[in-house]
Amino acid sequence: MDTKAKICGLQKLDDALTAASCGADFIGFVFVPNRKRRINMRVASEIIEHLKLGCERRPEIVGVFADQSVGEVNEHVRFLNLDKVQLSGSESTEFCSKVSVPVIKVIHIPGIVSITQHIDAIAAKIDGYVNKGHLIALDRQVDKVRGGTGKSFNWSIASELSGRGYKFILAGGLTHVNLPRAMDIAVPWAVDVSSGVETDGEKDSDKIRAFISIAHATKMMDVQK
Repeated sequence: MDTKAKICGLQKLDDALTAASCGADFIGFVFVPNRKRRINMRVASEIIEHLKLGCERRPEIVGVFADQSVGEVNEHVRFLNLDKVQLSGSESTEFCSKVSVPVIKVIHIPGIVSITQHIDAIAAKIDGYVNKGHLIALDRQVDKVRGGTGKSFNWSIASELSGRGYKFILAGGLTHVNLPRAMDIAVPWAVDVSSGVETDGEKDSDKIRAFISIAHATKMMDVQK
């Protein structure tokens, strides 16, 4: 199994370079207004240019948006040459189809959910996006906050979805400490972290390295075999 790693909410060049050098598959920049980790488009552009020049293997660049116009999203795509867009709001499948690069659509899972009562509804919602060719990320629903809360959901839901053959990115409350257990239960295609690799609100290079190392441990095990 080849579990991919996404480091999100980057705002500084050094942190982006650390993530890239450690083998992150994706790095995310948040462009949602009034969000703590929001980054200016021109600052993001400078970081991306450094990554293109200084990395032998550049991670895919993901722009994170929530309930913004498709014009604004595609403007960022063009200006920054984004590889993917992550939509964390209530965007419809029709909206996603108008985005000019591949889409990761976040499905928010409530904190307390009965698997037997809700799994079919969650799967049906996912199908609506997957059938249109979009990737899915599963994250914790916390009031009106769209990600980056550091809170997890019931991973048994993700486990059930994985067992049904769904490919998804697991997000919400992940850290290098709980990642092995989360991966064992949920068996995700990829894992996504933001606040979980921070110390006192700032990205922590040691935590970034540890998170990516654990996420990619299955790669090393496969190579050794």
